[in-house]
Amino acid sequence: MSQHTCGCGHDHGEKTEKAEEAKAKASTSASAYKILDTSEDEILDVHAIPHFVRHAAILGALASLNPGFALTIKAGHLPAPLLAQVEQLPGSFAYEVLVNGPEFWLVKITRESL
Repeated sequence: MSQHTCGCGHDHGEKTEKAEEAKAKASTSASAYKILDTSEDEILDVHAIPHFVRHAAILGALASLNPGFALTIKAGHLPAPLLAQVEQLPGSFAYEVLVNGPEFWLVKITRESL
């Protein structure tokens, strides 16, 4: 990559191989991307989310799921209040307690329909 007089390292419009690659990637249609395979769910440790936004963050993540996809959360207690809020979301959800304490709880929440 050639640098010009300002020395910033950016090409500022000069054609480079990297710039062409970025342009090609940006123009790729959304249909070319595959839905992520969630057969091995990631576990979200809810303690990593600040308490004052915890439920909102989790509910937002669940609301964005397509049917058949799941989010597994790790909590310090059975998240009954959160599960009650999940019931208020559009569509339907199912949950399964994978680990039932006493050190922590793992709860898998699956979106069944929109």
